[in-house]
Amino acid sequence: MSTQSRWVGKESAEAIADVRLRCYGYTPADRARFVEKTPLDRFGDGDVLLLEDGDTTVGTATSLSLKIGVRGGVVPCQGVAWVGTVRSHRRRKIDGLGVATTVMKAIVAKARERGEVASALMPFRSSFYEHFGYGTVERQNVWTVPLSILPTSDSLRFHEAAPADFPAMAGCRSRQVAAGQCDVDGGDGSIEGWMRYWEPLGFTFVDQPVAGGPITGFVNVHEVIEGDRAIADVEEPAHDSPDALIRILSFLGTLKDQYSFARLRLPVDLPLNWLLKERQVSHRRIDHAAAQYFGINRMQLRVLDHAKFIEAMHLPPGPGGKVVISVQESEGHESRFAIDFSAGRASVSPSQASPQVVVKDYVWSAVVTGMVPATQAHRFGLLSATSDPALLDRFSTGPAGFSWDYF
Repeated sequence: MSTQSRWVGKESAEAIADVRLRCYGYTPADRARFVEKTPLDRFGDGDVLLLEDGDTTVGTATSLSLKIGVRGGVVPCQGVAWVGTVRSHRRRKIDGLGVATTVMKAIVAKARERGEVASALMPFRSSFYEHFGYGTVERQNVWTVPLSILPTSDSLRFHEAAPADFPAMAGCRSRQVAAGQCDVDGGDGSIEGWMRYWEPLGFTFVDQPVAGGPITGFVNVHEVIEGDRAIADVEEPAHDSPDALIRILSFLGTLKDQYSFARLRLPVDLPLNWLLKERQVSHRRIDHAAAQYFGINRMQLRVLDHAKFIEAMHLPPGPGGKVVISVQESEGHESRFAIDFSAGRASVSPSQASPQVVVKDYVWSAVVTGMVPATQAHRFGLLSATSDPALLDRFSTGPAGFSWDYF
């Protein structure tokens, strides 16, 4: 029997909850939790795929319409969430394809139908999604910092977030996206969804330096206990400037009566230790207060429209020139195009010339977003080149990839 796909929205919240339960729940008793929470998710009409085998729903995924920042430009981006196969159909093929493969093909087709330039997701296993063209484009450092070494600054204008703050919070997020790389912006809807998720877990505070003025940062603080340590866990700190980040750090320091440490997830190129009263990140056991961190990968991305993605970028000054690229797409075809670098922009045109760089789509995602410089990818055999690909290193100049949003 062949599978059938249906795209649904809030009107099918209970059916969505049921398939998510069968994909992710631990026991049937979890159903009430899924039924309660699913309608609160930020999907809209036609955003949720239900893949059916006869009368049984066997797979699902959600396609969110977002925006992503790329080197100072912003392009439409699909956010892929809740990809799942029910337990009874894992590693089973229908019409010659696995359920998850069928789901992902439908998801990519939905993004193309909607005119989205890229598709991004937060993987459970990145090697799985490489089969569908998604490459890792984001790195984070997870910092655990004693409150005693946080900077001291003005944090007097912090207050607890209220619904009236949501538009100004969304404005802060948009400024953060524009200044970053591969950061995702879902507008007011993302802020509302973020608040719905975190409100039961902790308190959200906004930084409004001038009463009635713009909000320059906000954090949700919830408690994590590790051994005898109480940690103020800041899952997704939003800030639109270095000064705003320093004010957030100072605000966290005022919570020392309740917590001993703060935990923050920040871009790898943000030197947090240089903002602290003790800059050491120790290589051995020490007896004084100092920060610690470990690195993680999170978001993966696939470029669906190479020209629109590249031409949206505002690149720093650098050498001009042209390079012909052959991207080997996961569906089995080739995308061949020429990139012409001039001043601070790059233009893309179709090309029939022999490619100077041949690269798989998931590696290209890392190169074109700056996660891996082209010369380094070439050095380690991740792409082939008939000449020095250093011109493509222009994509690596600027902020490191980091997404505040999680979907």
